[in-house]
Parts: sequence; C-alpha cells; structure tokens
Amino acid sequence: MKKVSISIVAVLAIGTVVLLGMALFGGGDGGNLARIKIEQVLNKPAEEVFTLLSSHERYQEFADFDESVLLEDGDTEKNGVGALRRLRSGRLWFQERITCFERPKKMCYHVEDNSLIPMTHELGEITIEPMSGKSKVTWMSDTRIEVPLFGSFLARRLEAADPFSAILKGIENAD
Repeated sequence: MKKVSISIVAVLAIGTVVLLGMALFGGGDGGNLARIKIEQVLNKPAEEVFTLLSSHERYQEFADFDESVLLEDGDTEKNGVGALRRLRSGRLWFQERITCFERPKKMCYHVEDNSLIPMTHELGEITIEPMSGKSKVTWMSDTRIEVPLFGSFLARRLEAADPFSAILKGIENAD
C-alpha cells in the first residue's frame, strides 16, 4: 500500500509540474511560436530603404552587427533570390537565405541556421510601401522555438526583444 501511495504522489507531483510549466511558459499548439510584426514609416524613399535592407555589407554600418558576410551570391543579383548571408553580433550568428526579391517593394528570407537555440524559421517577410518620399515598412517574422517546456517562454522573450525596430532606425539614420 505504501508503494502505491508513493507512486500516486509522484504522478500527481509530475502532473502538477507539467501543468505549472504549461501555465507559465505556454503549452499546446503554437505556444512556442514567436510572431513579430512591426510597421514603421521611414523618412526615406522606398528604393533607398530596399537597397539598405538588401545590402548585407551595410548592416555593420546601421545595425549592431560585428559581421555581415555574403556566403553565396543570389541567382540574378548579388543579394537577390538564392543569396545566403551570415550576420553576427557577439556570439550570436545566423544564416539567412533570400527567397523573394522584388525590388523595391518586397524581400523574403529564411533563417537556415543559427548559433542560439533550436528553432524553425517559418516566415521572414519585409514589404515596403512608398508614401510621398517616405516608406512604410512592414516586417514580419515567425519563428518556432524548439525547446521543450521553455519554448513558449523563449518565444515571448524573442517577441519582446523586437530585433527589427533598431535595424529600421539605423536605416533611417544611414547616409
């Protein structure tokens, strides 16, 4: 009887920990999906914004990157469809492949590898809409964090970090 009671207590304790983890860090389908969407109007024309966003070699000038290297040229343009670039800030690096390149209105990318955490990048899309000499930029990214129990917590932290606003601010201030 004592062994049965200990087993029941152990099962209840594990169940409580799992439920508490789901309550704190999310759970179920989609809880580990970091969805970032920002919209920002820049005081630059669309062509200039697109050129700066697509020019990997300029990222060190207007964003907090220590390294921005083109690993593979694009099919028709150096930074166009098929291009693979590696961006590094401190110990964090990631490699992204350009999957859509419609000058000056849209660029899509897919993060293929990173140094941070196990993840699946599901969407990376930047659209630029001209507005009387200015540009409305919409940047969307969906990343599924593949870390058991803590994936949802890390996804929320990534969303809160908003890594794209600083890049856009740097673009607006770039010469």
